[in-house]
Amino acid sequence: MQELSSRIPDATRPLLRQIEAMQEQSSSQKEAWIGVEISLNERLQEAQKRLAQADEKERLFNEKLANAGRREAAVEAQLTHLKKELKEVSQRSHASCVHLS
Repeated sequence: MQELSSRIPDATRPLLRQIEAMQEQSSSQKEAWIGVEISLNERLQEAQKRLAQADEKERLFNEKLANAGRREAAVEAQLTHLKKELKEVSQRSHASCVHLS
């Protein structure tokens, strides 16, 4: 029995060194993954910031486009009204010329 107990520490030393090496490796990998996670979170935040900026630009563009559409409709309505008015004036003028002749 004593012989067995004296062998266990010698037999377990390589296993203990292996466990320590694995713990060190695990710790290093954990630190590396933390660095990767931090980097990815920074990239995500930057992408979200750019997306918010792009959304705001799109909103402003759509607002300007809607305003331009309303102005175009108003100008077209005014043009239609002026054409109608011009036609009426032209017809009255023509009628006056015919009447004077």
